[in-house]
Amino acid sequence: MLTVITSFAWNAWRRMSSNVFQRFAALRARDLNARSKSFDLLIPYTDEDLDFVFALHDMRLCPRCKLVIQRSEGCYSFCCVCGTHFNYANAARLVGHNFAKFRWTAQLARSRGVSLEEATRYGGDIRLFKKADLTASRLGISRDVAHDIHRRAQEGDKDAQVKIR
Repeated sequence: MLTVITSFAWNAWRRMSSNVFQRFAALRARDLNARSKSFDLLIPYTDEDLDFVFALHDMRLCPRCKLVIQRSEGCYSFCCVCGTHFNYANAARLVGHNFAKFRWTAQLARSRGVSLEEATRYGGDIRLFKKADLTASRLGISRDVAHDIHRRAQEGDKDAQVKIR
């Protein structure tokens, strides 16, 4: 009889732990997804902030439960605590999701006091940022509109080139 009770208790615990884990994973994913989006709005004011952003960029998220994982050494084959097997190199990043030239972009954000999201629009190109900033102040328009004008001018749009001059 003791074996039956133990077996019953074990099965109940397994069912409960599965339900608890699923609920935990759902709550964690919801919270971290919202928080990871806020990291793109971060403005790195100090060198410590910049180091923090670089550390976040090196971290990945489990595709299933969104647990934050950091690789220290070894291969790229990972197995999360939730049981998901994935390739670390292909997993979503915590910040800088598909930024080209992320380090340049983060340094542009630091030097100009803008968010990572805004610096991403310029792809880390500080010259383009300065041009758009100057055009925006001269014409009394937003930096985003000025950036669009510069982009069109580079593509050969004559009206955009005239506005810049």
